[in-house]
Amino acid sequence: MTLIDKLTRSPLSRGFILLLFYIAALGVFFRLDFLSHFATVINDRYDGIIEISLLEHWHNVLRGLEQWDTAIFFYPYTATLGYNDGYFLYGIIYSFFRTLGVDPFLAGDLVSMAVKSIGFFSCYYVTRHIVKIDFIFAAFAALIFTISNNSYFQEVHAQLFSVAFTPLMTILIYKAATAFNARSQKKLMIWGSLTGIFYAAWLLTSYYMAWFYAYFSLVFIIIYLSCLGPKLNVFIEGLRQNSRVLLVVGIVSCLALLPFLALYLPHRGLTANHGPDWTPALFDAFNIGYSNFLFGSLYEWLDHIVRIDNKDYSEYACGITPALFFVFLVSAYRNFNWQKMSFRKNLKNQNIFIVITLTIIISWLMTVHIMGWHHKGHQIHLTFWRELYYILPGGIGIRTICRYGILLAFPIIIIAIHGLSGLAHKSMLLALFLCCLITAEQVNSGHTGGMIRNSEIARIGMLTSPPQDCQVFYASVPREGTAVTNLEYSHNVDAMLSAELLHVPTINGFASYNPTDWNFKDTYAPDYHDRIMAYATAHHLQNLCALNLETLQWN
Repeated sequence: MTLIDKLTRSPLSRGFILLLFYIAALGVFFRLDFLSHFATVINDRYDGIIEISLLEHWHNVLRGLEQWDTAIFFYPYTATLGYNDGYFLYGIIYSFFRTLGVDPFLAGDLVSMAVKSIGFFSCYYVTRHIVKIDFIFAAFAALIFTISNNSYFQEVHAQLFSVAFTPLMTILIYKAATAFNARSQKKLMIWGSLTGIFYAAWLLTSYYMAWFYAYFSLVFIIIYLSCLGPKLNVFIEGLRQNSRVLLVVGIVSCLALLPFLALYLPHRGLTANHGPDWTPALFDAFNIGYSNFLFGSLYEWLDHIVRIDNKDYSEYACGITPALFFVFLVSAYRNFNWQKMSFRKNLKNQNIFIVITLTIIISWLMTVHIMGWHHKGHQIHLTFWRELYYILPGGIGIRTICRYGILLAFPIIIIAIHGLSGLAHKSMLLALFLCCLITAEQVNSGHTGGMIRNSEIARIGMLTSPPQDCQVFYASVPREGTAVTNLEYSHNVDAMLSAELLHVPTINGFASYNPTDWNFKDTYAPDYHDRIMAYATAHHLQNLCALNLETLQWN
């Protein structure tokens, strides 16, 4: 019996060790927040304020102050929540903390921690109880999934943290599939319905990760069914026997999807033609960002040699770290029984790890471009994604397909750590070395976000109620005054949060896709006031007042 076996023999010791892994995971990922005693929080000044505005919207909804689908910016438009991610599940968690008296900025940070916590424990459950990995490696998989480099690098987009729901969704599907195979119709109805309801809530929270999960699942199902062979008849018979239950599950799922569809379908035209040009190159499979602690400098050097376009590399920094990817490839190779059967027979043997591996590779290759060239002023990429973007339902809602790498981290970690667990029985020292290497390469020395919490609390504390006859307001001056550098974001996002806190609508706002007649950039442009008045006239707005975001005075 090894030392690890002795330390993890009792449930109490395993619980304590899992707790240590959990504390380490949050401690590493949110280290700057903890070290600053939450004086600095993970959100940034721009996208972070948008997120908190949307979370505050849900807090207002749950208190009966607003309609669920209409945040009070972009006034007088309705269904304005549909211009951005919905943050529904985040908003429920956020409202809990706000009800306890936590300020908006700390509450937003705690939401991120809560979501990451869900990811940690659900990943542990998948690896330990579904994949049957040894305890210590299951805990290690949960650690790596939580602190994943590509998730940390994209921290300013907190909605992408919902990748943490991936293992939880997997658990629900596994429970439903187990019930399906056992012909347990009662359990199938329960778990199937919960799967549909949770997925609908996920879509209403963070579209990217939920859509990526559906895309991955579609490719997985196609590969899996193609491998069934004669067993396909057994599967079809299962569909026949469970047909009534599956119909009920389908109806429940469709009903759960109605709020999402009602909110986003009217805005679907705004997203078209944005996605095909954002495909990552093959090289971006390893785009870990220049600030990666272990390999950032090496990647930067290679990036300047290999990259042929001039796009912002940070949007593509969603790749898998080198050591993890290497272990994944070796583990995937060893899952094939090459000595006893051919590739085709391996597939027919229905090794689930082989199906997952093929799903990872094929689904990822369909989202990258192989080469690029310029034609008539446009950059053309050779990629399957251009067709999938228009063919797959909801594909036109995906602008930066490179973020798919964030979701792929979960199945890649599962395959890699499963291989490490097997390696540990032959060479514990080598397995431990690789574990240390994989852990170290997840650490990113940069901090792309960072909001000074106390100064933000002081700002919102200075907000006063508008004049009595003011029914709607606009931002007249940004908080930076004439020193403003971001002419789009600053005053618009501050107006959003001010509106939600004061419960007074604003015509300002900023989202992934703005209303068609939104034209509120640059408050210092000579025609800014004229644009405001033209908008007010077009929408028949009365009692419009101005908020100076530098002085926080009303005019």
